Amino acid sequence: MILIATYNGEKHLAEQLDSLFSQTIQDFSLVVQDDNSSDSTLQILEKYQVLYPTKVTIRQNKTNLGAAYNFLSLITEYKGEYVMLCDQDDVWLPEKIESTLEEMQRMEAIHGKQTPILVHTDLTVADENLKLISESYLKMAGTDSIDSVKQMVLRNNVAGCTAMYNRALADLLLEVPNYCVMHDFWLAQTAFCFGKISCIPSKILYRQHGRNALGAQNVRGLRHKWYKLTHSAEIRQALFASYKQAGEFLRVYGDLLSQEDRQTLAAYAAMPQMTKAKRLATMKREKLFRKGFLRKLSQIAFG
Repeated sequence: MILIATYNGEKHLAEQLDSLFSQTIQDFSLVVQDDNSSDSTLQILEKYQVLYPTKVTIRQNKTNLGAAYNFLSLITEYKGEYVMLCDQDDVWLPEKIESTLEEMQRMEAIHGKQTPILVHTDLTVADENLKLISESYLKMAGTDSIDSVKQMVLRNNVAGCTAMYNRALADLLLEVPNYCVMHDFWLAQTAFCFGKISCIPSKILYRQHGRNALGAQNVRGLRHKWYKLTHSAEIRQALFASYKQAGEFLRVYGDLLSQEDRQTLAAYAAMPQMTKAKRLATMKREKLFRKGFLRKLSQIAFG
């Protein structure tokens, strides 16, 4: 099953859908939920539903939910043996489904199908016309691996548009949170706390066009470094958003978490109520610092 959340995506949607129906594996159903678009997105979807009547299901929201909650409403409602998430404006390489499924089945052979598993890929960053910008989004963004819940509460390294998850993980995703930073952050945190995550090389052309929900940033560039040192309000907002998500995750999954993970999430979620000095002391005691000099410096300065 593939879930797509659309909103005013008329410019690139057909190209993305064509890439799905050119996959080496065609044994999938496609559920598209449109977020009350005002352009021709719905008409484009209806054309594909006529072409592939047994594959395509279209739903339309009466009000605009926003990208994260549009996806979350799909994730919590639709279950399958394997579920993939797809953005409206990228292009999947022909072997995207096949390669991701192979890795999923390899992980299930090791850990068992009862283990919640998420498989995601790197992304090939491209401009609006699909001209190469970077072979690796993860390298471009300076995104390294996450090896503890202490790192997971601080940041996300999973792009939802690359993800596949199994039924065991889908069964944990029953409640739309009252708050989350982004749907993929919530999904990755759930997978990390209760299961396993695997990453494979890029199978997606990740289109950058100025309207991406987040987009790719080159952390090695001087512009990004300057931003990290000067944009205190934005960085502070992002940090406090992650504190709030930690608190909501604790509310939803607290009874299932280990005592150590509950302690980590509780300490992180409580930071907005702390003085600056106490926040720094808590970061040090709980080892809740971001990786990388500039990220850690901006966290200390603006958090």
